[in-house]
Parts: sequence; C-alpha cells; structure tokens
Amino acid sequence: MSDLHPGQDVVAMTDERITIVEVLTEDAHGHVVGEVIEAIIEPGHVDDHVHDAGHTEVIIIEEHAPEHVEFVSETVIVEPHDAAHDGTYDASHDTTHDGTADSSSDAHHQTAAEHEQEANVEAAHADQAKADDAISHGDYESAAHLRESAEDHAWQGGDASMLHGATSTELHGAVDHQHAAETHEIEEGQHASAGNYEAAREDATHAAYEHQSADYNAGGSDHSGTAQNEHAQMDWAVWEEHNAHDNAADAHTYAAQGDVDNAHASAEHAADHQAAADHHGELGTHGGEMAVTDPASETHHDVVADTHVEPVQDHSHDATYHDSSHDVDHSNDHTA
Repeated sequence: MSDLHPGQDVVAMTDERITIVEVLTEDAHGHVVGEVIEAIIEPGHVDDHVHDAGHTEVIIIEEHAPEHVEFVSETVIVEPHDAAHDGTYDASHDTTHDGTADSSSDAHHQTAAEHEQEANVEAAHADQAKADDAISHGDYESAAHLRESAEDHAWQGGDASMLHGATSTELHGAVDHQHAAETHEIEEGQHASAGNYEAAREDATHAAYEHQSADYNAGGSDHSGTAQNEHAQMDWAVWEEHNAHDNAADAHTYAAQGDVDNAHASAEHAADHQAAADHHGELGTHGGEMAVTDPASETHHDVVADTHVEPVQDHSHDATYHDSSHDVDHSNDHTA
C-alpha cells in the first residue's frame, strides 16, 4: 500500500474500516517513524463487542515498508459519548445516520404548528360570527371584546384577512358614542319632566347624533329612531308653548284694555296650546310612561351566550390574550 494520507481508507486486521484523519510524524527521510491515527470506525465487532457508530479508535502504527501496512496488536479504544445520558453525541460522526430521527421530530413540530394555526383560524371565525350577532342587536360593547379576541386568533392563525366589518378599535369608538347618547337621553328625560322643552329638544338632538355615530363606527343598523322621535315631540312642544305664551300675552293686553271677551278667548287659547305642549312633552320624555319609541332603536346586551373563547397560544411569541367580554355585566336591556 502507498503512503498513508488523510482521507485514505484502510482495512485493519479486524476487518474494521477506518479513515485516516491525520498523519502526525515522519523522520527526516520521509519515512513513517510512528503514527498516531485518529480514525472514524464503521459499526462492527472489535474483540467480539459491538461499538456504536461514531466511536473513535486511536491506533498506533509501527514503522513499515512503503507498500505494506502492519498493525500492532495493541489497540486503544476510546469509548463514545452516551448521547442518551449527556446529550453530547455528534451525529456528524455517525456514518450510518440518515436523519430519520430529525425528520420525524421536524414533522412532529410541523404538525403541531399546523394544528395550532388551524385551531386559531377556527376560533377567529367563531368570535367574528359572535361579534356580528352582537352588532345586529346593538350590543357594541360585547362585539368590541369579541372582535378583539377574533383579531388575536387571526394574528396567531397568520391571516387577518379572514375577518370583516368593524375593527375592535372602531367598535370601542362606537361604545363611547353609545355611552354619550345614553347620557343625553337621561338629561332629555330630566329636562322634559321639568317642562323645559327647549333644553329637552337639544338633548334629543345630541342623543340622535351620538347613536348615528355609534352605528356608523360599528357598521350596525340605525338606532337613532327613538331619539329622533323625542326631538320631534319636543319640537312640537316648544311650538305649542310659544303659542301659549303669545296667547297669554294677548289676554293680558285685552284685559288691560277692558276687552273682557277677547281677553277670555285669548286665555283659553293659551291654555289649549300649553296643554298641547305638555302632551307632546310627555310623548317625548325619554323613559316616560307615554314615551313614543322606535322598536328598531332597542339595543340588547349580552345576547351572545358564552362570549369567551380560550385562545390557542403561540408559545414562540409568548403571547397571552384575554377576551374580557364575559366580564361585562349588563343587568338590564337598554331601550334607546
């Protein structure tokens, strides 16, 4: 056999195949004096013991003729690391390793990731459907929380395009407008009950505007009908009350002139107009017994059962989401 060199295959006396890693020493004439060769040994029997692929033998080679290789009987066996115990096994030294274990592990992780993604997509669709239902009932607060949950799931599912309609931000804006409308409605009822029909009309105007803004943000149906009815009734009340005041002034004028008949007639007209004003006032008082309402303006809260959906976590982002819509407590339905 020719001179040994790195990368060369040598068949030892034990029929084990080795690969030369490095030729360490030669004498001044280029002859091999004594080599220590670190070799990678393919699986096989050494002294009737089976050694795992990847273990290393250090073999001492005697000085030999250029065309002949002899191995001394003494062979130092360096046992391989036990990967099952210390986790340091290097698969690159295993000539029989075909990547099957890694492929199986990768496939497992890929399957788990796909399952997680599908679960999030399904949850996103479910929350979006519930948000749509809440919007159709004017329950924008529940819809906002549901849409938030849907957005979380859609993000973890990798596709926000699956969602539609108002965003959670827009729905939260709609909630703010609804709250403002409710405030104006309360004030409208108080002013109307006190007979201040002009102030009540102004309150009704603001309430209608806030309801329309809420519906626009949420993409919901119009819930301003009742507020608009209240505005119309207050408008009539103000007109009738102005007529009552004019007739009352005429009655005073006639009385001062000694015109008793006209003074009496004007006073009766004033009373009639005031009665009409009060009647319209009762019809337009928010929350009053005679209040004229629009059924389409009614909003119902917590109409979606079990609005909480547990999100599937993407641990690679350490993301934790909480759908707080189930924390919202609306004990009574609201009629706008």
